Amino acid sequence: MGCTRAPENYASSCSIPRKNWGREKDGIGHLRMVQPIYIGSDGSTLWNKAAISDATLRRYMALMSNMNPEPQAVLDIAPTAPCSRVEAVRKIMDATPLCKGPHSLCSEGWNWRQWPELGGP
Repeated sequence: MGCTRAPENYASSCSIPRKNWGREKDGIGHLRMVQPIYIGSDGSTLWNKAAISDATLRRYMALMSNMNPEPQAVLDIAPTAPCSRVEAVRKIMDATPLCKGPHSLCSEGWNWRQWPELGGP
């Protein structure tokens, strides 16, 4: 009987966000609207607590890129989410103008409501 390797998950194998994405330490912009996007342990993607398809995520990310002011997208990932799914969602998000370049408005981390608020009075 052969050994089987457990699938790679977020906590053990793919918890480092894209280089141009923000993290908890980078905070949330003052008065910036935040749109959390959650990946569950089963790989499902949730938007406002509702499961969405990859096509819907692409559409929503494109819409957010055209908003004025642009919101900050925060990817929140269950520790046991499969890495293949995490990378697929990151790729979808990273393909939009919102997440591109040195001033990316995409972030990754847990509990964004506890992140520091940046700028403002």
